[in-house]
Amino acid sequence: MTLFIRQPSKATQFIAGLLLLLFASSGQAHPLAPALLELKQINGNEYQLVWRISAIQAGQAQRQPPQPVLPASCKPRGQASIENGTGAAITSRLTLVCATDDLAGEKLAATGLATSGINVVVRVLLQDGSRHQALLDARQNSFTIPNKATGSEVMGRYFVLGIEHLILGPDHLAFLLGLLFLVSGWRRLVFTLTAFTLGHSVTLSLAALNIVALPQAITELGIAISIVVLARELLSRNNSWIKRYPMWMAGGFGLLHGLGFAGALSHIGLPQTEVVSALLGFNLGIEAAQLMIVACLVVALQAFKAFGLPAQSLDSLRARVIPAYIMGALAMMWCMERAGFIHALGQWTTT
Repeated sequence: MTLFIRQPSKATQFIAGLLLLLFASSGQAHPLAPALLELKQINGNEYQLVWRISAIQAGQAQRQPPQPVLPASCKPRGQASIENGTGAAITSRLTLVCATDDLAGEKLAATGLATSGINVVVRVLLQDGSRHQALLDARQNSFTIPNKATGSEVMGRYFVLGIEHLILGPDHLAFLLGLLFLVSGWRRLVFTLTAFTLGHSVTLSLAALNIVALPQAITELGIAISIVVLARELLSRNNSWIKRYPMWMAGGFGLLHGLGFAGALSHIGLPQTEVVSALLGFNLGIEAAQLMIVACLVVALQAFKAFGLPAQSLDSLRARVIPAYIMGALAMMWCMERAGFIHALGQWTTT
C-alpha cells in the first residue's frame, strides 16, 4: 500500500513539540493526548524504538488503538519492554536491527489514526546530530525519513554545538577568562591561547575516537582543580613558573579540558560516517567561541579607555582580585560537587 506523505508545516511542528513537552515527556497522558513514536539511532544500524500512548486509549475495547509501523528494513531484536508510568501512559521500548545505518527514504507510520481520534508525534534522532519531527494524523499517517546530512551539514551542526558547549560551560569559560587576566601582552596571550587550543584539540580527538580514556569523575575534578590553580596564580605576587611560561601551563591543562570536551561530545554522539567532519566542526566551534570572548575583551578594553580608565590597570593585582576570588570559590564548589576524591578514586578503580 502506498502511503500519502505531506511535509508538516512549521506551525504544525511547533505545536507537536509543545504537545510532546506537555504530555509525552512528562509520562502523563490525557485520553486525547498524542502518542509518541521515537526512533533513536544507538550505534550504526541499531536503533531504539519508543512507543508511548495513553493507557486509556490502549485499553479501550470499542476503539482500535493506534499501532506503530516499523521501517521496512528493520527487524526487532528481542522482546519489547513495557513500562506502566505512574500516570496514565504506557511506554514500550524495542531494539531494532536494520539492514543499513542509513534509513533515508524509509517510513515510520501508525495505524488506526482514523478511528482512534488522536495524533502521533514522530521524532527521529540520528547520530549525526540530525533531529526530525512530524505530526501524524488521519490524513497523514506516515513520515519519510529525510536523506542523511552531508559532511558540510554535519560540520555546521557540530560547529554550533562547540560554540554552545564553551559558552555554556562555566568551568571552561572560567579557565579561559583566567588566562586573559593572567597573561599580559597580546603576543603572549595569542601563544598561550594557541597552546590551550592545541592541548584540548589533541585529547578531544583521541578520546572521541576511543584511543585514550579517563573516568569522567576524575576529568571533571581535574578541570576544577586547574581553575583553583589559575585563581591562586592571579592572587600571587611571585613571578612563578606559571607566570613566566603560561603557554606550558595552558597546554598541559588544555589536555585535561579536552577530555572534558570529549565527555560532552560522547553524550551528543558522533556520526559513524562523518566522524572527521563532526570532530573538526566541534573543534572549530570551540575556537570560534574563544575568539568571540577575546573580541569581547578587546571591546571592553576600548570602553575602559573611553571612560578614562587605563587599560593596563587590568593587569594589576588589584584588578585581578575580584575575578580570582570568584573563580576560586566556584572551582572549590565544583570540586566538592564532583563527588570528591573518594568517589573519583572509586571510579578509577572500577574502570
